[in-house]
Amino acid sequence: MLAYDRTGTGPTLLLLHGTNSSRSIWKPLLPRLSAERDVLAVDLPGHGQSPPSSFTPPAWADDIAAFLDELGLRRVIVVGHSSGGWTALELAKRGRARAVLALAPAGLWRRHSPLVTDAILDINWRTGQLLGERALAPLRTGIGRRIALRQISARPAEVGQHEALVAARAALASKHFPEHFSQTRRLRFLNGKSIPVEVPIHIVWGDQDHIAGARRSRYTDQLPVHATVETWQRCGHMLMWDDPGAVLAAALALSAGSAAAAAGSPATTAGSPAVTRQRASDRQKLAGATESGPSTEAPRCAHW
Repeated sequence: MLAYDRTGTGPTLLLLHGTNSSRSIWKPLLPRLSAERDVLAVDLPGHGQSPPSSFTPPAWADDIAAFLDELGLRRVIVVGHSSGGWTALELAKRGRARAVLALAPAGLWRRHSPLVTDAILDINWRTGQLLGERALAPLRTGIGRRIALRQISARPAEVGQHEALVAARAALASKHFPEHFSQTRRLRFLNGKSIPVEVPIHIVWGDQDHIAGARRSRYTDQLPVHATVETWQRCGHMLMWDDPGAVLAAALALSAGSAAAAAGSPATTAGSPAVTRQRASDRQKLAGATESGPSTEAPRCAHW
C-alpha cells in the first residue's frame, strides 16, 4: 500500500508530487482543497514513506490504479506536478481519471529528457546526498533561499523557510533517484490522443521554468486535441510555490467538471499571473520561455 493522507469531503481529488519530493509538498494547499474535496495526497513509489515498487511514471500509474482499487475508487480527479503530472496523464490513458491538471509535467520532451535537465537533476541530487543535513543551512535565510531555489522557483525570496526545508528534506530522503533517473530519462509520454474528450486535460507551465524549458520539454504532439495548455507569467517549475492561489483555483475549477473554468481560473484569481492559453492542437510545440543552462550554484533540491 502506498503511503497517503486523506482528508475532506466531496469529489475525490488525487495529488501526485514530482521526483525527489513527497506528499508533504501539498500540505499548504490542503486546508483549502479539503474544505470542498475528498483529498488524497500520495507518496509515489520510492518517495516519502512509500516502498520502491516501481520507478517510472507509466509504472507508477499502474501502482496508483491498484491503490485506487484498494480504496474502492474507480475514477478520480488528478492534480500532478512534474513527473506526477506525467503520471496523471498516464492515469487518464488508463481510464482512471475524471479530469487532469498537470503542473509543469515531465515526459513531454521530444525523444528523451533534455541534457540540461538531466544535469540539473543529477548534480543536485548527488550534491544533496554528499552534504546531507549541511545542505539545509542556506535555506534558513532569505538570501540563501533566493540563491538555492532560483532554478525551481521564479520567486525564491518569497518561499517560506518551512516550505523550503520540507522540500529539501524530502529530496535528501529520496534514495531511489538513480533507478528512477536511469529508467525514466529515455522514456516520454505517448499515445495521449486516446484520452476521451469527456476527460478534461489542463496543462500549465511557468514562463520561467528552467527544469521543463519551453524549447525542449513542451512538445504537445502526444496530448489529446482537446487538452488546454497555459503558460503562467512570473512562475517557475514549482507553480505551487510561485502562485498557490492560482493552483488552488485551477484544481477546484477542474474538479468541478469544467475545463473552461479551469482554463480561466488564473486570470480571475486575485494576484494571479497573466496567462498565455491555447489548445494542444494549435501547434505541436510551445515556445516562449527562455531556456537556461544549469546555474553554477546548484539548489539544494530539484524536481522533475
